[in-house]
Amino acid sequence: MIREKILHFFNPPGRGLGIFFLKFFLFSIVALFIWLAVKDTYNVFLKDLSIGLIEDKIPILETRYYPEIEGETDKKNRGTLGIVFAPYMNGPILLKQPKPVSVELHLNTIHFNIIPFLALILASPFLSWKRLLIFILLGFVFLSCTHIFHIHLDLMSFYFKSQTFEYNPSTMAPYQLKAAQVWLYQNKFRNSIQGFMEQAGSMMFPALIWLIYASRWLLGSILPATIRKTTPTPAKTESGSENIEADSGESSERQQE
Repeated sequence: MIREKILHFFNPPGRGLGIFFLKFFLFSIVALFIWLAVKDTYNVFLKDLSIGLIEDKIPILETRYYPEIEGETDKKNRGTLGIVFAPYMNGPILLKQPKPVSVELHLNTIHFNIIPFLALILASPFLSWKRLLIFILLGFVFLSCTHIFHIHLDLMSFYFKSQTFEYNPSTMAPYQLKAAQVWLYQNKFRNSIQGFMEQAGSMMFPALIWLIYASRWLLGSILPATIRKTTPTPAKTESGSENIEADSGESSERQQE
């Protein structure tokens, strides 16, 4: 009996949207508590990996992390990664005033999309344990890669935005001008991707994983049901059939004449 109720909750008859939104709300609360329990450990993992990837490109002078420990860290600084970089001196464009650059990132805002990811997957109709576990595990791996990529973009973008470079094409040799233009284009392109990740990219990835996971439900139940509701059906009335019969009778009489 209990097993049937659980299966009925996860995979209700009709698979309507109403029960989906109810489950999404309930599982969002569950996912929030899971995220709160693991976020500090996950922050340390992201911090160590991100620093290891970027320290070969930009010299790091100091790193600090404010853990999620009540009483030791101010509430507004919890989960914040701070890095002090050396000034950028190896590029084709020189700095006006070389000085260390301090960058701070709130890591919690980057991986907050774990909550809607879990809620969307668990709220969808249940198909099989194998499919559910595979999508949760692969989804976490994919989201972790996007989190690391997002942090790397933020650090690189904020680092170069915080410095003022001297760019005077008239005083550069042709090869220096070409190298400077390529370097400026790379920074502009990086800033564009970073802005996209900051605005919509972080929430787009959980939705993309969910669309793949729930494609059978969406294409097999929700979409056909929506089409059936919106497609008008031809009305058949008794008066209409009588009019057709009368018209056919008149046409046959005209042919006999």
